[in-house]
Amino acid sequence: SGGGNNPTIVRNGGASYILRTNSGGGGQLQWIVWTNTSNITTVQSPLSAPLNSWHHVAGTYDGANQRLYLDGVQIASTSKTGSISTPSSPFLIATGQDNSETWKGWIDEVRIWNVARTAGQIATDRFARLDSLPGLVAAWHFDGGYADSTGAHNATPIGTVSIVSPSTAPVPAVYLMAPVSAPIGGTVSYQLFMGAPGTPYLFDVSFAGTSPGLVIPSPGAGTFPLNPPYLNLQYAGLYPGVFTAFGGFADPFSTGHPVVTLPTYPFLVGVTLYSAFFVIDPAAPYSIGSISNPASTIITASAPAMTSISPTTSPAAGGWPVTVTGANFLPGATVKFGGVPATAVNVVSATQITCTTPPNAVGPVAVDVVNPDGNAATLASGFGYVANLVILAINPLVPQPGASIGVVGAGFQTGATVTLGGVPVAVTTLTPTLLTFFAPGAVACDTSVSIMNPDGQTATLGLNPSPAITGLINDSGLAVGGSMLVLLGTNFFSGSTLTVGGQPATIVSSSSNIIFATTPPGSPGPAALVLTSASGCSTTSSYTYL
Repeated sequence: SGGGNNPTIVRNGGASYILRTNSGGGGQLQWIVWTNTSNITTVQSPLSAPLNSWHHVAGTYDGANQRLYLDGVQIASTSKTGSISTPSSPFLIATGQDNSETWKGWIDEVRIWNVARTAGQIATDRFARLDSLPGLVAAWHFDGGYADSTGAHNATPIGTVSIVSPSTAPVPAVYLMAPVSAPIGGTVSYQLFMGAPGTPYLFDVSFAGTSPGLVIPSPGAGTFPLNPPYLNLQYAGLYPGVFTAFGGFADPFSTGHPVVTLPTYPFLVGVTLYSAFFVIDPAAPYSIGSISNPASTIITASAPAMTSISPTTSPAAGGWPVTVTGANFLPGATVKFGGVPATAVNVVSATQITCTTPPNAVGPVAVDVVNPDGNAATLASGFGYVANLVILAINPLVPQPGASIGVVGAGFQTGATVTLGGVPVAVTTLTPTLLTFFAPGAVACDTSVSIMNPDGQTATLGLNPSPAITGLINDSGLAVGGSMLVLLGTNFFSGSTLTVGGQPATIVSSSSNIIFATTPPGSPGPAALVLTSASGCSTTSSYTYL
């Protein structure tokens, strides 16, 4: 605290990302991120963190949200998009662009990830020493040096830097990390953290829980949080390879990595596996030194697996029925296409799920099946979205016998078939947006063109529609003829003819829904009015001669 210009915890480049406290040393945390689309964005804690005590701080960015955490709790966030800007200078710990931004305090366990960790992960792991985990790019423990325990990013001290006694560190000397769940037939991998390389330890697991536990012999006190007999000691001989590294010495990073290989026994599903370990006091052989925290892992059903998806494509608009085939599907499982949840999901059996695709962009997408226990299966690019099949127009809409007919639209696939009035016709031209065929002789009135793609999509549009008269203006006139007649309706196409009482009327002008005409001579009384399209489709009404 006090003075300084933005005391910095970590900084990546001149304009990439910074985790620091605010200008003047007020103590509010700031998490600053630059992206290629939205430039610089800062989120800040509402209050200062108390001084003279350890705190865990974290900043995350996932392409949609920028979040700041203090002691495992999210304290500030904002929406943001784009890719993090490429740094223009080295990665810095406890200092900024100049000496005025130097950190005035202690820093330990600096970790950089190439994934945005979840709130649960941050809260759970904030007191643990982490090494060689998926997504962990670098980890500096500062246990006697500046080495990166995960990668090759060893640090070089600049200015006045000192490494203090490990006893001041915020990470417990003995700490156990265990997965929250693991499937039968899979492995449960533990991470043991100890105070020094070469520390002897003993690890075990139990179904019995943490009480009453094993009474610790003198000079220790209390109970070891597992019930005897130890599973390892009792069953290791019966199940070779099930228990690995249950005893030994800490590696050069002061860690141990026991593994339990779970048998594929259905009765294990739902069982909780408890775990803990203790270190042996090297100054007093056969005596317990420190005891770890207890941990628990729920054994779940085997992870789901997908073997096929039928069909393998969906229209971009979604709404397409799909069947997913595989294994170990549980009731309540969810399905996602390209990260978007499917609808009408029905777990038919452990090997089959039916669902309806959501809308998505055209192109390949991953398909995910997630069981309620969190186990998941993914088929990367296992499904494809294709353009929606749409018929936009048919030309000519009123064809002559044997005419070439063009269908304009989108999503026409190779192998698409066409029917005219339910009768298949041969396709002469086919592109994604144009399809042509020849009319086989005269085309029936009020028929339709239907296209079916190989993936099952269909589209239909009417062809050669009959005219329809919805109203007449001046529906009567003198028998000598020459009266103005106005027809209102639909499908009034060029080339249409009009007769009144069997005699041709003169069409003065017309559009698709209105015709102006003059009547021919006729006899007093009612007369049939007939409008006929160029293709022979007609409609009738009534006219009266006076």
